[in-house]
Amino acid sequence: YMKPDPKRPEVVLCSDLIGPEGYGELIGSSQRIDDPQLMFQRIKE
Repeated sequence: YMKPDPKRPEVVLCSDLIGPEGYGELIGSSQRIDDPQLMFQRIKE
């Protein structure tokens, strides 16, 4: 349900905040798909 980048559809519009010294991902966010047809297509895939 993450929205694909219009210029590079192989990646999605998201970001992660990575902590220092091996703490890993502190928080993540992404833009959601807002087109029902695209959502149904992604579910089928």
